[in-house]
Amino acid sequence: MISPALSPALREARFDDGGGGLDAAGVRAARSAAAGLRPADRAAASPSARCRLTAEALGLSAEPDVVRALLVSALGLPEPAFWRLDVRPLTAVELSGRAGRWNLRVGTPLAADS
Repeated sequence: MISPALSPALREARFDDGGGGLDAAGVRAARSAAAGLRPADRAAASPSARCRLTAEALGLSAEPDVVRALLVSALGLPEPAFWRLDVRPLTAVELSGRAGRWNLRVGTPLAADS
């Protein structure tokens, strides 16, 4: 799961996309990060503008709320934990598992300027 690049709304701590998606700095960061990603068999993106534009540069992306919801579900966390998980822009959240348990790696930067 990859979180979207920074947008004007995120920089201003707003919860909307403002209709504009990413600014030039967000697009540059996403394009820079794309070089370090492995090819994906499947990719999906949230319908928000910032996620769709990040996905164009990366090949996959997810809304931070989607990442939080997946983590709460996969790890069996109580629902209020959703609000306590922070997902930084342009970072990877990796779940791997075996024998009925999940291992979590959070916040791996995709690029030096993310």
